[in-house]
Amino acid sequence: MSAFPEAGRGRVVSDTFEHYMKVKKAADVYLVNSGLDWLIVRPGTLTDAAATARINAGFAISYGTVSRDNVAATLAYLVAHDNLSQVIIELTDGDHSIEQALAPLAR
Repeated sequence: MSAFPEAGRGRVVSDTFEHYMKVKKAADVYLVNSGLDWLIVRPGTLTDAAATARINAGFAISYGTVSRDNVAATLAYLVAHDNLSQVIIELTDGDHSIEQALAPLAR
């Protein structure tokens, strides 16, 4: 899990939030260059809305919100299906089933 690059942009954020974003980015860079098999998920702003199992996912998508339940369902899907590797996926609530949203990203 990482953080969407646009998180907090255009808003007044604390120094600790800026530090958090820098550390998340550094961790992503380290992981990508580690030689390990990796997959990074960058959810939008988390909400407490109920799961819909409807998401938008891609390598570069518009920033938005995503329910914690939809993030958990997406992560469970990714763990059960090992056809995605060495990609960074951005994730928001959306219009597609989890399977439909992730299928085009598989290699």
